Amino acid sequence: MNPPQRKARLSQALLPLVQKYQPILAVHVTKALLELEDHEVLAASVPSGPLESRSPGFVPPLTG
Repeated sequence: MNPPQRKARLSQALLPLVQKYQPILAVHVTKALLELEDHEVLAASVPSGPLESRSPGFVPPLTG
């Protein structure tokens, strides 16, 4: 799968998950996440990911 296809598929998976926590900002948050490297998105989506420790208002991990 080439990079644009991978990003499109990741976007399709992330958007519904982000909508659960930030329905109004879901598109913007998803676009921001897609600017990260794939491994950074994965690290942020698991419990105790790096974003959790840096942000006091961290939204719970994005899990289905």
